[in-house]
Amino acid sequence: MGAPNTARPPATRDALLPPAGTICRVTLEEVTVCFSAEEWALLEEWQRELHREVTAATAQLAMVLGWIHPVADVVFGWGWP
Repeated sequence: MGAPNTARPPATRDALLPPAGTICRVTLEEVTVCFSAEEWALLEEWQRELHREVTAATAQLAMVLGWIHPVADVVFGWGWP
């Protein structure tokens, strides 16, 4: 007889989520998408513009909440050359 199978089944997406109503803290690095110069070049213009808009909105919210200071190289240096 072989050893018992103790392998876990793959986790589903819902199993990885916290219970409803749970407050989770995340960092800006966890929610920011950065592209290499090569990846950025492969994006279409509408995708680049969408990324700029979302990044700017995220940075503005972070500044309002006092998480980051409005330093141009931090705010406008995220993710695009």
